[in-house]
Amino acid sequence: MIVRTSIGGRQVRIRLSNIYGKTPLRIGTAHVALFPVDLDEPEGAPIVSGTDHTLLFGGMRSVTIPAGQSVLSDPADPLIPPLASVAVSLYVPETTPAATIHYPGRLAGVVSGAGDFSGQEAIYGARFGTHAWVSSVDVLAPPDAGAVVVVSDETSGVVSYPAWPARLAMRMLSNPTTSHVAVVTQADSSGRFSFVDSGRGVAALERFERDVFGQSGVQWIVLTPYLPEIFYSTRPSNPSKGVSVDDLAKIFGEIVERAHSRGIKVIGCTVMPTSLPKNGEEPRLAVNRMIRTAGVFDALIDLDKISTDPRHTESLRSAFDAARLADDIDLSLFTPLAPR
Repeated sequence: MIVRTSIGGRQVRIRLSNIYGKTPLRIGTAHVALFPVDLDEPEGAPIVSGTDHTLLFGGMRSVTIPAGQSVLSDPADPLIPPLASVAVSLYVPETTPAATIHYPGRLAGVVSGAGDFSGQEAIYGARFGTHAWVSSVDVLAPPDAGAVVVVSDETSGVVSYPAWPARLAMRMLSNPTTSHVAVVTQADSSGRFSFVDSGRGVAALERFERDVFGQSGVQWIVLTPYLPEIFYSTRPSNPSKGVSVDDLAKIFGEIVERAHSRGIKVIGCTVMPTSLPKNGEEPRLAVNRMIRTAGVFDALIDLDKISTDPRHTESLRSAFDAARLADDIDLSLFTPLAPR
């Protein structure tokens, strides 16, 4: 499975998660290596020669992760350059449901036939469109490094399209005052970062402790609300309680309060136009007014203003490129770093 990094570091460690598993997860062997950054397809493609390292867990090559738990590997020694592709290879010796997965977008993985191929330079098999059990990749960065976590939903949706956090990471690295700031993306569609409990997944407040505050070195959160949950709640067929602007304001306020107690700043984002039916437009505009005027957040990124067609405010600009969102974000929002 191929994972992209932002900043680099002298060592690397991997967090494996069985959080949604119903049975213990046994990992027979785990390896980490560099993968060529110009390749998108891992099937049959070799890792960078000489970079493979066996991961250990408490000094042991194998580990069993109880259902609902996660484990962090011991640090391994490969030097990880900025914007690297890291190959994580796992040997699972037993028939195991891939219950804890993530859809990474462009980069994915490959599943071999029976046997342990985790230490080989190339793995042949079937393309695997998800990341299974790999929760995070940490690098041992310099003491002055920090991280910004982009929190959103729907990796396939335009609001949190993975290209713009990746492009933000590239801009950070090219700017001397932010070159030590990592960008972590927390965006997915299975365990939703829904900001209310509408029965469509785990609500954001329940996930922040694990998936946001638990990230290494986090100093900023970029919070992008998920509009479809507002639209779904307005449908007559939905029995759940409607989502109001006041509901969201209270939840945002609690998130900010929890973040501030840890010395973390929260940057709010307005909601861009989407392909939702017309009755989703009024709630979107109301949420944006609240985000702009309520004074809940430490700063604001106006994604709506960046992306909206000024002549048709319910639509995106012509030939809109979601990756270009990052080009209009003021990097001074992420300086200076708080003392560590």
